[in-house]
Amino acid sequence: MWRYLPTFRLGMLVKIDTQEVFAAVKKLRDNLFKISFTLLVVVVIAAFFIARSVSRPITELTRISKTISEGELSARVEIRTKDEIGELAASFNQMTDKLVEAKVNVEQKKAEVEEQKRLLEEANKELDSFVYTVSHDLRAPLRGIDGLANIIEQDYAEKLDDQGKDYLSKIRKGAIRMKQLIDDLLTLSRISRIKNPYEDVNMNELLNSVISRIEFDIKEYKVELMVAGDLPVVHCDRIKMGEVLLNLINNAIKFSSKNKNTRPQVEVGYNDRNEAHEFYVKDNGIGIDKKYH
Repeated sequence: MWRYLPTFRLGMLVKIDTQEVFAAVKKLRDNLFKISFTLLVVVVIAAFFIARSVSRPITELTRISKTISEGELSARVEIRTKDEIGELAASFNQMTDKLVEAKVNVEQKKAEVEEQKRLLEEANKELDSFVYTVSHDLRAPLRGIDGLANIIEQDYAEKLDDQGKDYLSKIRKGAIRMKQLIDDLLTLSRISRIKNPYEDVNMNELLNSVISRIEFDIKEYKVELMVAGDLPVVHCDRIKMGEVLLNLINNAIKFSSKNKNTRPQVEVGYNDRNEAHEFYVKDNGIGIDKKYH
């Protein structure tokens, strides 16, 4: 490198070694590279430990979740920090505690149900035994009543007037109805365990049979009984349906007869509700308090 100096009318020539000039730059470059590499290593190591500190509790949480899902409800997550991960672990443990509590409640309820089932089975056995004994004890005197009525009807028919014969006929009909009641009682005792086959039931015939069973009460209380005609044929349980109608009509007679100022009135009716049959029993009794509706 040279340069002219007019003041001195001279020229100056300067010579510099390039290696000496770039030595400092090269040194600076090497230092920057070392610093950058060191920082990169530090960042990678820090990132590894940070990632591990975050993923480790999540992995642990996943492992505990799998253990709990397999039925081991005693497993718990260890809470190491108070940050969001720690709060998540605490919430998970609370959820597991509630799950254990719910399981205990379910097991208690299950035990109660099993105990109730056992008591019910024992009660059913006792009921079967009671019904069998009562039915067996009732059949013997009933056969005696029917047999004696039959003997009187055959041997003393000429000594009885029309009213006596009518009473005797009613005794025999009552005995027959009583026998049917005993048979129904035996069937009803097995209703909770035996599903009666459904059949097409003529409701007019069923209702007439029910009314015949309470004919004495109807006449005694002078009940004005109104029954709808042309009742449908219903596919149902004949025994259960008969007992329902009997109970409803009996209740209607019982409560309407308590009103001494008017004659007891009982109405048995029917409404066609398209896909359902609606039967009803009305009376002019005291009615049912609204709080029991």
